[in-house]
Amino acid sequence: MSTSTMTSKGQVTIPLAIRQQLGIGPGDRLSFSVRDDGVLEVVPETVDFLSLAGSVKPRVSGVTLEDKEAAIAEGASGE
Repeated sequence: MSTSTMTSKGQVTIPLAIRQQLGIGPGDRLSFSVRDDGVLEVVPETVDFLSLAGSVKPRVSGVTLEDKEAAIAEGASGE
């Protein structure tokens, strides 16, 4: 079991072995809760890349697929 001491500001250092096991690092967010039996739960709230899918809307370039295909064909023909 790893231990840590709380500072006067209420801060604790999470031991390296625990950080590695949770896969957390600087800047990661943690969620804290106390269960009915008094056990403190710490859950990493890290965001994985796939959870961001759809959160950013693509910019519309104003160029249609047909325009792109025509430009490719023109470049390929050397005109």
